[in-house]
Amino acid sequence: MRAPRAAFAALASALAFAFALASCERARGGEGSASRPAPTAPTAPREAVELALVRVEPAPLARFLRVTGTFHGEEETTVAAKVSGRIEALAADLGDVVRPGQLLARIESRDQELALRERERALEQVLAPLGLKELPGEGFSIDALPAVERVRLQEENARARHERGKTLHERVPPALSDQEYADLQTAWEVARADLRAAGLAAETQLATARAIRAQVESAAQRV
Repeated sequence: MRAPRAAFAALASALAFAFALASCERARGGEGSASRPAPTAPTAPREAVELALVRVEPAPLARFLRVTGTFHGEEETTVAAKVSGRIEALAADLGDVVRPGQLLARIESRDQELALRERERALEQVLAPLGLKELPGEGFSIDALPAVERVRLQEENARARHERGKTLHERVPPALSDQEYADLQTAWEVARADLRAAGLAAETQLATARAIRAQVESAAQRV
């Protein structure tokens, strides 16, 4: 029984020595406490953070592609002016919605109006020698023109004189010499030639008048 008692005594001595040593250390710590840093104050507790939990599931994801380009309409119309000139009014601009037949722009018409008047005066100048104020329609006979009618009357007079002269020249004895009868015959032939020439001249003037009238209509359309 001696051995356990000796061990217990040795353990008690060691514990006593340890307590004594700790007391000395505390005493020393009290003396040098001025040089040691002060313990930090405990921090305040942080606020609680709420977390939302969701279930992760596979799903289709839309993808967008950013590109640069130009839009073109399904139908395109070329808009152009038939005449040249200065734009004096613009009724529609690029990107506006317009209706069929709507005015888009107006071109200054002063030059076109002057051209129209010029063509109208030229038409009057061609019709004046024919004794007309306006161009006749279809089925018109050139014999009704004053210039042609005058020549036609001269041709009828020459033909009547030739017929009377022929009757006198065929009498026995002749009441009209051969030279006088030849003169009457020549005069009638000249009158017939003049009538044909007058008809051709009238046709030419009418054709010119029709051409100028087409120019008048074109100028009116440009106005």
